[in-house]
Amino acid sequence: MDRGQDLDALWGEFHSVVTMTSRELQEFLRADASSEEAEPMPGLQPETGSAQDGVATGAADTSPAAAMGTMAVDDLGPGEQAALQDDHLGEAVASVLAKRKTDLTETDLDVMRAVIDRVRAAYPEGDFTHNTIDLRDDALRRTLMSVGHDPLRVH
Repeated sequence: MDRGQDLDALWGEFHSVVTMTSRELQEFLRADASSEEAEPMPGLQPETGSAQDGVATGAADTSPAAAMGTMAVDDLGPGEQAALQDDHLGEAVASVLAKRKTDLTETDLDVMRAVIDRVRAAYPEGDFTHNTIDLRDDALRRTLMSVGHDPLRVH
């Protein structure tokens, strides 16, 4: 990758997708890992499998593969595919957030691309700038937060 305008564009998009600070992400990852059956996020109703307000709220598959939705894995480079399969992707995101742009490695760039792809895939039309996902879906929110994107902070 050319370290000029392409890097600037990737850096900007990554920081618009990742809405949590490195510290917030690390705290979330520690808290989430401490309990398999963690409490729902404040202000959100837990999933019950019943319809609320006319919207079905059954449990969703929030695995990395499901989060990618219809995006073809063939569209991703080998580094991005590896980053998406990494169980420690959130920790890698926190590490990237703590770095200066000039200190990024190729692995960091793959992490950045993978996070952008994962977050975009979770939103209809790939538009993460508007809250178009069901915010009552605590599992989806936690999946997105595990890579630094809190859907409640979308503007």
